[in-house]
Amino acid sequence: MLHGDSTRHQAVGRKERLACRRVVIARRDVRRGIAWATLSATAYSASAILGKHLLDDLRANDLLFWRFSIAIPVCWFVLAVRARRGGPKPLGVSRRPLIAVGCLFCYMSWIGFVALDHLDTSLYIVLVYVYPAFVAAAAPLFGQRIPLATWL
Repeated sequence: MLHGDSTRHQAVGRKERLACRRVVIARRDVRRGIAWATLSATAYSASAILGKHLLDDLRANDLLFWRFSIAIPVCWFVLAVRARRGGPKPLGVSRRPLIAVGCLFCYMSWIGFVALDHLDTSLYIVLVYVYPAFVAAAAPLFGQRIPLATWL
């Protein structure tokens, strides 16, 4: 084996090892993503059950006050910790969209609790988890193409 062949062989081996490492990391990321999505879905469903129970004693406005009074400081703490560890800066975006999204989320949460006050919890949860299909079905009306893989 010539010296050039040995170097080329080592380079190919290194490229293959890097490719394998990327696959392992990608698989780990997928598993992590599935775990986070499962935890999120479970917590969201539990919040609907707890919210329905609390709506027996509180109005939707009062429930939202307590929800956001607790959630806002917790979220800012998590964002600050992530920013210190090299994550995205929480105030690194322009203020208008940030405020608009916050207001929209508050409004959607209020509508959700008002709906939960009038529906069985099971029906509410089904509607909440089916809405992504509604979004995907309506996307072409707004010029968005949905890939076939998304539908599968």
